[in-house]
Amino acid sequence: MRGLLVSLTLCTAAVAMAQVSYDRPTLAPMTYIRDYSDDHLTSPEFLDYIRGNTPELLVVGKDLVLHHSLGPVIGIGGENVACTRPPHGVRISSEEMVAKQQQLTTMVSALHEAGVEIVMPYICTKTIFGRHDTRIGFWEFYDHWDEYADDWDLGPKPPDPMEWMRRNADGSLQLTYPYEDPRYEPNRRYAACVNQPGWRQHMRNVVRLIAACGYDGCYLDNNARNMCQCDVCQAAFRERMEQKYTAAELRELLGFESPADIRLATGGSGLLWYESCRFWVDSNVEFLTMLRDHAQETRAPFYMFPNPGSWWGSAQEIQDVARIASFIQSEENGREYGGHSGMVEVPLIGDLVFREYNDNALKYKTTQATRSGLRVTMTTRPYLFGEHSRAEFLRMNLQSLRVNLAEACAFGGGGAKNTQDEWDDRGHLARYRGFVAEHADLYEGYDCYAQVAVVFFAQQYFYQRGHDVKRTTDTVATELLTAQVPFDLIVEQTFSRDRLDRYEVIIVPAGTRYVADEVAEALAAWVRAGGKLIVCGDDFARYDTLCRNVQREAVTALTATPGAAKALGEGQVLHCASEAPAVGFVDAAEMLAGRDLSAVEPGEWDPRALKINCFIRGEGAADPRIVLHAVNYGTKLHQTEVEPPEEIRDLRLSLRLPVGMRAQSVVAHDPAADEPLALKFAQDGRTLSFTLPRIEVYAAIAIN
Repeated sequence: MRGLLVSLTLCTAAVAMAQVSYDRPTLAPMTYIRDYSDDHLTSPEFLDYIRGNTPELLVVGKDLVLHHSLGPVIGIGGENVACTRPPHGVRISSEEMVAKQQQLTTMVSALHEAGVEIVMPYICTKTIFGRHDTRIGFWEFYDHWDEYADDWDLGPKPPDPMEWMRRNADGSLQLTYPYEDPRYEPNRRYAACVNQPGWRQHMRNVVRLIAACGYDGCYLDNNARNMCQCDVCQAAFRERMEQKYTAAELRELLGFESPADIRLATGGSGLLWYESCRFWVDSNVEFLTMLRDHAQETRAPFYMFPNPGSWWGSAQEIQDVARIASFIQSEENGREYGGHSGMVEVPLIGDLVFREYNDNALKYKTTQATRSGLRVTMTTRPYLFGEHSRAEFLRMNLQSLRVNLAEACAFGGGGAKNTQDEWDDRGHLARYRGFVAEHADLYEGYDCYAQVAVVFFAQQYFYQRGHDVKRTTDTVATELLTAQVPFDLIVEQTFSRDRLDRYEVIIVPAGTRYVADEVAEALAAWVRAGGKLIVCGDDFARYDTLCRNVQREAVTALTATPGAAKALGEGQVLHCASEAPAVGFVDAAEMLAGRDLSAVEPGEWDPRALKINCFIRGEGAADPRIVLHAVNYGTKLHQTEVEPPEEIRDLRLSLRLPVGMRAQSVVAHDPAADEPLALKFAQDGRTLSFTLPRIEVYAAIAIN
């Protein structure tokens, strides 16, 4: 079989086991401002407030010489729909572009001088505005291409932009957003394909001119995978499949009688859907790589910052984005109670309220778990849809902003919380940047520390559309977070037999249906060596990575007796046919471990309000350090009713240390405190116990 080993395991855990090991340590969290104002070239106030509260990363709007969506126009600022109408969307001459480039270069230089380390403008992976029939918008620029080509080295005039578009299988336009909308009329909104030569040529010009202004990279919106079915994509996919599979394999595994029959999938599940998703994702990564490499011919390094969307929509793409990007956005806004982290009080009747706690801990941990150096930035909003879409009680205020900044520090492994331009008082942002700069040793060079791990194979989506494994993983994580049980995530990219030995208990959520032989065998070997495994659902490893329903000895050993824990070698496996053990994940894990796994003793506070995370540095060295991060989410979200946090007092903690580690000191650090606080502690064997007198919002507790 031609390339069978690759076809069996492409982008599965087996590849991670055989190829480069991703084991990069954590980075210090960043401060990040996104400011899409349209007056950056004329307003001295913009530079003044940046100087007063300087972020490490600043993303401005379409402050561009050449817009991705319209070409050379007057306007700056905003995201996609901004600058689409007069006067902002009016085309400018080549001479006017020179003046605009000079202004932008001066602005970027001033921002760097103000202390901003990385400045990026906004562009989009696929959006074009205009009308192909009336030749307005981007088509006006295209029709005047030759007026700009020599001055700006645009290259030969490509085919008409209508040939660049994403297409459905029937040849119709494939749209991501409404074709027509009052916000950008009389223009229409088109979506270009990342594999189309004309679009690629135009976007190379866009990023080259971005780099020429002194920008350090670019933010790319709408960067979820390209699901195009155009002729260029079909031809590239056909060539890819011919190189990967023999004629017999194409017929037996994919159902194509001949190479000429090969077509991208239009939905469903199985190996063809998997191969189509892999093609689309790889196309996107290659597109980003091309743009970065081209920009770096002008300015290096040049950082890529894609936004694939929400965790729910795009968690399966994070590991691939990590191959090229330095930053990634997680855009969370669609939950029932919005995307901001903190305490939500939903009005019921009279003075009665229903209390809920929002967090984005799992979103941060998913990116950190790639151990790739990729830095996630959290962009959150109130709920965008439904009855609560404009509710004041879901909106951020300056107290709840502290929770969101703390969460990035505690769970991000180098991430950041986006603070937007509607918040005028940025004192908290400056305080957190100063705190992290002073205490970088609390954050840099660590790995996650936990005795419990959750297997999160988000790329199950590439085999079967739907959010099953995301939903079930979210359920597991929510229970562990609420019980203050430190846990790690094992993703496809980092799965290896050796890594499993770090953990005492591993949980495999329901919906993990497509599993490589090597993964099942590694899990079974780990259990036989003494590991404790919880396998959920009646579908674990039902299919191999060629989507064949085959009997496998390792899978049978792990799932033969559902409903009760059974011995397997030196270890134990609990297989529950349902999505969760009857006693819950925490109790089941503690039953297998034979001990309490929570790091916090119960107190007179809502357990949903407190979440913890642990990192370790120098494990096995002479001077290891563990940092336990604790975040109190008990700060009310509300636009106008700004209230102080509900403090947690006398927080009693107990943490199991690595074999042979003896604590020398335990010190609590708080951005809101003047000085660190040395804590009294006691150690009994591997168990370290101490009490934190109070936690207002955040504490980073260093165990030396």
